[in-house]
Amino acid sequence: ITHIEGVSEVLRDGQYVEIDQKDLVPGDIVKLRPGTTYADMVVVSGSTTLIDESNLTGESTPQAKPPVDNKINHGDAYDSKLHKRHTIFSGTTIMETEDSVAVVVSTGSYTLRGELLREILSLRRHRFKFDAEVPCVIFILFLYSVFAFNMAVYFIEDLAVYTWFYGM
Repeated sequence: ITHIEGVSEVLRDGQYVEIDQKDLVPGDIVKLRPGTTYADMVVVSGSTTLIDESNLTGESTPQAKPPVDNKINHGDAYDSKLHKRHTIFSGTTIMETEDSVAVVVSTGSYTLRGELLREILSLRRHRFKFDAEVPCVIFILFLYSVFAFNMAVYFIEDLAVYTWFYGM
């Protein structure tokens, strides 16, 4: 769905080399530079990075993404919800960065953007609470109508045809 173009500086065999962004894999250590990202990454070192997330969130102001603090999160495994403020999402634009390094967390359809696209394009119909409660309401209305019809038939002492029409 998305055409991936551009290169990234990735740590391979102890030195940074430029590779196509489409060749990024989870676990790659990437030097951040301004431009569009095509993988979800967590900032691990460097200065605070300024990210434009408007195409994902609709928010017009850029977001600052500080590096993960090793002292606070020592021993914690990466969690996309817990470390959201340190994560750069696929499809966002890096506006400003200085000597920041990030680790690729997910690529392709496993990114947040990929999950959003899968959710939009899936044929699975969502079941709302309203849809679940409609049969119950219809059943209650049916019971009420049966009760009201019987009351009309019982209290109206006229021909059966008139009683039927009043009941209905």
